[in-house]
Amino acid sequence: MQEISSPYVGRPNIKIMLVEFQESKTVPYPAVMNFRNTLKGNTPSAAELLMSRKLKTEMPTIIKILKPEVVNECDYREKSEAQNIKKENIIFKINPSSVWFPGVILNKYGEPWSCIVRDS
Repeated sequence: MQEISSPYVGRPNIKIMLVEFQESKTVPYPAVMNFRNTLKGNTPSAAELLMSRKLKTEMPTIIKILKPEVVNECDYREKSEAQNIKKENIIFKINPSSVWFPGVILNKYGEPWSCIVRDS
C-alpha cells in the first residue's frame, strides 16, 4: 500500500518509512542515513549541517565529495531565508470576499507568514 504525503514536509515521510521497516523487521539505518544525506533545495543536508560532510552510503559516491567542509552559518541562513521568500508571482485576495489579484512577493515582513506584495 502506498501512502501519499507532502514532499516538502519530511517528518511524516520518515515516520511512514520507520513504520514500514518495523513491520518488515528490517534494519532502518541505511534508509535513515539516505534521508539525512538528502539535500533540501539549495541548502545543505541535515548530515552536512551536523557533521560538516556528506555521509557515505551504499549509493556510489565520489571520494572528493566525502571530505569534510565546514558549512558557513551565515551563508546557510541567507540561502534558507532566500529560499523561503522569493520574488515569485502569486495571486492574493485583499479580503476573503474579494476576487483574486496577481502580484509579486517583494520582501518578508515582521511576522512569520507575512510578506510585502506588489500588485500587478
